[in-house]
Order: sequence, then structure tokens, then C-alpha cells
Amino acid sequence: MGYNGSGGLGDGTYNSAYQPEQIVVSNTTAIAAGQFHSLLLKSDGSLWAMGDDANGELGDGTHAIAPCYGTNRPEQIVASNVTAVAAGGYHSLFLKSDGSLWAMGFNGDGELGDGSYGAAPDYGSSSPEQILADYNQISGRLLSNPSMQLSFVGIAAAKYALDRSSSLSPANWAPQATNPAASVGALVFTNTPDANTINFWRIRSVP
Repeated sequence: MGYNGSGGLGDGTYNSAYQPEQIVVSNTTAIAAGQFHSLLLKSDGSLWAMGDDANGELGDGTHAIAPCYGTNRPEQIVASNVTAVAAGGYHSLFLKSDGSLWAMGFNGDGELGDGSYGAAPDYGSSSPEQILADYNQISGRLLSNPSMQLSFVGIAAAKYALDRSSSLSPANWAPQATNPAASVGALVFTNTPDANTINFWRIRSVP
């Protein structure tokens, strides 16, 4: 029910409804409502969307133009494995069964979380893009001196610090190094382990 000028009710019209009307008969497990678009998740893990698509929030690979700016019927976006959905004003998010996060739509203020701000003419992404796909991955290897080299993939232009502790219960984290903000998210820290102790490292974001 409600405003339907952009087809967000998914009933095949652009007429607003003042009482609840049935859109899908069965198997809907979750819903989300944006400013002028709607998302629904079905029990088979498929994601469906309807309504305004001027910013790509439906995730069908297009930016709809006048006069309708979208679709007034539920349109399948992802076939399976979606477990949760969320909708912002002009962007959409969904979670898949493998724990991956996906987003589409307006990104002029960074709401897609891909480390960028969408630029003209579309200001975002009209197809689902995986978010945090490569971030927060850490790997380490011993060098010959012997030092520990820690490689980390973070968000581009962000700053990170390396800490070391000899215990986790309780932790006694001591700052080791801070990297300058870089144009890419791949970082390498080199640290000499504290001899004759157990060494733990962590990497954290800093202002």
C-alpha cells in the first residue's frame, strides 16, 4: 500500500493504493523498502526488485529513464543464495549464503562502501557489486633476518596501524607501525618478533 508513482508496489500500475494489496502469493521470506523502490526475497534465495531505477538501485544493469524510471512488476535480480536484503533511499544491499555482501544503486555519498564516491553521469552502480570482497585479508611470512612480514588488504586511501601482543588473555597490545594513507589498499608491514615470547599481531584502522 502507499505511493506507487514509481511502481514500487509492484502491482503492474503506477497508481497509489490506499489499502493493502497482494503482490506475491507465496514464498516471500523478507522485504525491504527504499524511497521509491522495493525488494523482496523468496524462499529459494532469489532476489526480486521493483520500482524506481533511476540510480540503479534495482541492480538489473540499467539506469531507467523517463517516463517510468523503473519497473512496476517484481523483476528477478539474483537467482539464488540470497539470505537478507536491505534498502536505502536510492541504493540496495543484499547478503548471500557465503557471507558475501553486495550493493547497487546511488553512491554519491559512498553508501555502496566500495571505497569510492560515484561520479556523473550515474553516480553509482546499476549492477550488484561485491563489497568487502578483498578487504580485511591478512597473510604473513617469515623473513630471513628473522622478521615477520605481514601483508594486509584494506580500503584504498585509508590508514592502518600494526600492533603486537605477547598474550590474548589479557592482551597487551603495543603499537608497532602506522602506514600513511595510500592510493591502493595493499599494505605490507615488517616487524621483528619479540624473542622468547609468543607473538600476536593485529591491524586496525586509524583516523
